[in-house]
Amino acid sequence: MPRSVNGFASSLILAIALVVSSDESANALCGAGLQASTSPLNSNPLALLRSPKGRAVPASIDATGTVDASALLARWLETVPDGATIVFKRGGIYRMDRGLKLTRRRDLTLEGNGATLKMNPAATCGRDCSLVYLARGNRGISIRNFKLVGNNPTPGVYDPSLEQLHGITITASHDIEVANTLINGVGGDGIYVSGWSDGVWIHDSRVVSNGRMGIAVTAGKNVTVERVQFNKVGYGVFDIEPNDEAGGATNVRFVGNTIGSITMPYPKGFFFGANGAAGSTVNGVTVSDNTITGDALHTFVNFTRRQNIAITGNVSLVAGHGPILRIAHVDGLTISGNLQPLCSGTLARVDDSSNVTYGDP
Repeated sequence: MPRSVNGFASSLILAIALVVSSDESANALCGAGLQASTSPLNSNPLALLRSPKGRAVPASIDATGTVDASALLARWLETVPDGATIVFKRGGIYRMDRGLKLTRRRDLTLEGNGATLKMNPAATCGRDCSLVYLARGNRGISIRNFKLVGNNPTPGVYDPSLEQLHGITITASHDIEVANTLINGVGGDGIYVSGWSDGVWIHDSRVVSNGRMGIAVTAGKNVTVERVQFNKVGYGVFDIEPNDEAGGATNVRFVGNTIGSITMPYPKGFFFGANGAAGSTVNGVTVSDNTITGDALHTFVNFTRRQNIAITGNVSLVAGHGPILRIAHVDGLTISGNLQPLCSGTLARVDDSSNVTYGDP
């Protein structure tokens, strides 16, 4: 049964996990990740495409991947009115020397139609090399049915020189949807959310490999990530990390996702983190019903004060040495129903926190 700690928890050790016996075979499991499945969550996320209607990308823009398409795409998009559906060539490959950048657009649907946006291997334009870049002031943008391919020469491995090259960047934008999209080989984050973007829904998609975070939120509210598969993550799967005290996160949900492996070894690599700048606000975060097959549920929320965080119903298939969840300075914490094989130690250590509720699986 769940138990509550009313008031202040100066130091709380939680032993809520499956304990692996200490024989030789069990010890071999500790620190050994399973190979991530190469199958997407629901077969191929682009397999059930219908013939979409809308404004077709002109045939004069190269869709063979031979020459840069980004400049002509940008010019043509300027002629498309708000409220339109933009349809890319089915199976087309668009070479991008810079990302597809939108600023102050309204109610646009980017219908990939199974097309690939592929970053030029020689491109080094930082965040402007995000395959899709919602720069500022956008509202009501839907990104659907794309393959977004980055230029990381070592997919799924962190390289600080490539960490700004994201699959999708969402900055200071509202009511954004990412659906049925595959992201692979980006040097930075699968998707990066900043500028207090509001109403971001990322679902039914797949991040095959990324160099830094699967999902990063530096300033966002009402963000939901659900039914997304992350195969090979370079650094951290789900990261809330405000860059300064003006950043933060409110009402963020990471639910029902599947994760393969994390390349960065523990204690740097992690499943979930909510740290970042002192003085920033992080309030109302739910991390629930996720499954990781190639690593433990390593969680770090222990740098600065946070409010109302729930970590429930998550499952790891890989044994680790506890504590797996390292949490401090949280007011309003729920830990319940997580299944994590242990070689030693406990599932969680909680310090300097109040209103803590925890329960057995």
